[in-house]
This record gives sequence, structure tokens and C-alpha cells, in this order.
Amino acid sequence: MHHDELRELAASYALEALSDEERRTFEQHVDVCPECAAEVTSLRATVAELAYAAPARQAPAHLRARVLQAIEGVPASVPEASRAVASDRVRPGSNPWWLAAAATLAAILVGGYALTLRAHVNFLDQELREARAQSASAQLQLRAAQAQLAVAQREVQRVNLTTTILASPDVIRIDLKGQGIAAGAIGRAFWSRSRGVLFTASSLPALPSSKVYQLWILPAAGTPLNAGLLSLDAEGRGLMTGDPGTSDAPKGFAVTAEPAGGSATPTMPILLVGTQ
Repeated sequence: MHHDELRELAASYALEALSDEERRTFEQHVDVCPECAAEVTSLRATVAELAYAAPARQAPAHLRARVLQAIEGVPASVPEASRAVASDRVRPGSNPWWLAAAATLAAILVGGYALTLRAHVNFLDQELREARAQSASAQLQLRAAQAQLAVAQREVQRVNLTTTILASPDVIRIDLKGQGIAAGAIGRAFWSRSRGVLFTASSLPALPSSKVYQLWILPAAGTPLNAGLLSLDAEGRGLMTGDPGTSDAPKGFAVTAEPAGGSATPTMPILLVGTQ
């Protein structure tokens, strides 16, 4: 294999995506080719940066559903007090003590049962309130989990696209250097006609809320093309992917600070720039 053919394997080698035979052939070439060795070192640094591109996401708490089972068997009526039956008439003016005692006992039984029933109803009402509160909380947690899942799916798609661009056989890499207020920043752009654009940056200074970083593709001829807005983490790192923007290989890339929402054309000054 020629040098150019072997150099196209650098990205796949950095991603550990070569077969055993291709890997042995490429490693033999890298041992004697400083250019390809430097290419592998740079690509591995880029792959390492991808681990910091996706924000950490914490897994949702375990959802519990509490089911309130219907309680059946509540007596529908209060038991009647026993009534004494006498075969003999009670003499007028007599004092049947047992009748008063029975009435007192019936009152105690009926009153106690009413208190027990009231307590049972109050308990069921409290249980129903708690079950409704648990259900509302579970629904909120479910919606939060669904939102986190959607974010995770978007991150997986972006990582897959990033890997695809790096491993593309027609990929072009352009390094960008900072200037002005971003003199300490660096950037790296990967352009593939068939797969799209991957851009990473680090050490970019924070901007006021009224400004945003915007990436531009510098074509060989014509005005700069908008490649999208760049979001940064707390360390000043950013990663974005997008469409190739042009069918012709670009001359370079640039980053400017634009008003929130972006601009149709870049404004000065340019904070990051790099050309082939």
C-alpha cells in the first residue's frame, strides 16, 4: 500500500476499527513514517476530547408505584340489639333492671361501632390522598426520565456522527488558532464531503449572554458559509457537528462572536481561524 492509502487508515486506527491484518500493516508503516505517527497522535487527542463533549447526565431515581387496593366487606348496617321476650306480663310499677342494662349495653355497642367505622373511613380517605400524591409524583418522575432519555439519545446520535466523520476516507483536518481575546484558544475542524463537519475547541473565554460563538466555513471562493452555533461547557470546551456546507473542499474555518441567535454573515473580529 502507498503512503496516501496508509494515511487514510489513521482515523480508523485511532478509533481501533482496523482488522488485525490492517493494524499490523499500518503499525509497520507508522514506525518509519513520522508524518503518519504525528497524525495518529493528533487523532487520538481528538478522540480523547470526545469524552468531555457530552454533559454528564445522572440516572433518574427508581420509580415506585403504590396501588391502593379496594377494601371490601364493610358492614352495611349496624347490628340490632337483642330484644328480650317475656311470656309473662310485667306488673305495673315494676322496675325491670335487666331491660335498662340491655339498653345501656346496646348503646355502648352501637356507639363503639360508629366510632370504629368513622376511624376506618378516615383511614381510607388518608390512604386515597397518599395514593393520589404518589401517582402525581410518579408521573412527574416519568416525564423527567423521558426528557433525560431524549437527551441521551441525541448524544448517542452525535457521537455516532462524530465517529463516522473521523473515519471517513475523504476527511480533511484544519487546525485553528486563537487570536485577540481568545489568543489561548485552539480549535480543530474535520470536513468530509460525504459525512459532514466536526469541530472541537478548547480554552475559549466565556461570552456575555448577548453573544454566542459561531463557526464559519471559508470556501475557496465566495463569502463565508454559516456552519452553526457553538456551545461551551464551564471549561471553555465545545463540540459540534453539521452539514458539509459545500461540495468543494473548504479553504479554512473561522469562529467569531456574534449576537445571540447568530448572524447571516460574520462580524469582526475573528477569534479563531485556520486554513489549509
